[in-house]
Amino acid sequence: MNANTRIIYILAGTFAVSVAIFALSLLPVGARSYGVVENIDGIPFPAIDGATHISEKLAHVDVYLKEPVVFKRLVMTVEFDPKDLVQLEVGVREGEFWLSYPRHALAVAGSGGRQSVTIPIQLSDKLQDTDRSIDVMFFATAEGASAKEDEGVDDAAQWELYALDFRTEFVVPTASELKDYMRSIVKRERPL
Repeated sequence: MNANTRIIYILAGTFAVSVAIFALSLLPVGARSYGVVENIDGIPFPAIDGATHISEKLAHVDVYLKEPVVFKRLVMTVEFDPKDLVQLEVGVREGEFWLSYPRHALAVAGSGGRQSVTIPIQLSDKLQDTDRSIDVMFFATAEGASAKEDEGVDDAAQWELYALDFRTEFVVPTASELKDYMRSIVKRERPL
């Protein structure tokens, strides 16, 4: 087999794999189910009077997908009351390190009161677990949180979560996101 034939086979194989990934990514879009909202130790936060009461600076939830993350965007709607938080952010895990979450602001100081925020997050470069779930993490920052934690107070950040809604949409990834996705497949990246 000469070099030109080998190159043609490699290009044809690459094209076939790309078409297969693209075809798979077109499968189900729409509403997605999710697990319970829990702390980083896996303990669910209590639900009282229709709201999940979150009393730690980190809260986690798994969102279950049925397909690869490539060519997908997660549209997340969060209904919450930030109470007296200085900042409330959310992110989807993108790497093997357990805190590799690019953050998106939901609320900042002074925006208290019940509110609903919708955020689109590109998924093509995000880390997907073997069960096809993705990890969503909430990051809460309370005023004087470090002083409260130094005193041994566990309620340094408190807020209420009323509703979550997750759906996926088809979106064309950037070249960098597609490259990150292909790299994660080749390297078999998995959450630690």
